[in-house]
Amino acid sequence: MKLSRRTMLAWTGLIGVLAGCETTSEPSAGTTDPEGIQADQVVYGARQNMSTDGVRDAILDADSLFMWQDSSHVHIEGLRLTVFSDNGTSRATITADRGRLSESSSELIAQGDVVLIIPDGDREIHSSELRFAPDTDRIWTDSAVVMRSGNCTVQGTRMQADMSFEDVRVWGTSGQECDTG
Repeated sequence: MKLSRRTMLAWTGLIGVLAGCETTSEPSAGTTDPEGIQADQVVYGARQNMSTDGVRDAILDADSLFMWQDSSHVHIEGLRLTVFSDNGTSRATITADRGRLSESSSELIAQGDVVLIIPDGDREIHSSELRFAPDTDRIWTDSAVVMRSGNCTVQGTRMQADMSFEDVRVWGTSGQECDTG
């Protein structure tokens, strides 16, 4: 799925939109979250729908967002990104402990116990970091990965996929184990 320029611009504008999300607590300048992060604004329980021409592309859910006036990124705690196909079905889900969304490149970096679930093909990929870049139509990591596909598991040194997940590649594999029982 190649995202349109309009969707890429929507991703770029996400930081500004998230600042207006409904919160469970009023954000204030210089706040410190229980995680100890100093930020100009903190948003709790954020959800952002992304769409192109009325068709949903993705939903970003976050436990907490941390924003700074002098920064072009947002720090995310408790990240969940659901990616949809053109017909509206869930294509993949990325969960992570935390993340970083860049306004300048529209890139989302998920970090800490990252899990990518691809229902089509019954795939699940685990890593410590995963990058999501809709403007370049790819998801990748240069960190070690463990991919389960069906009843087989393979370990590798890095992974890359296109946004449609038709081309999922794992490099530096150390063998494949399959459960035959």
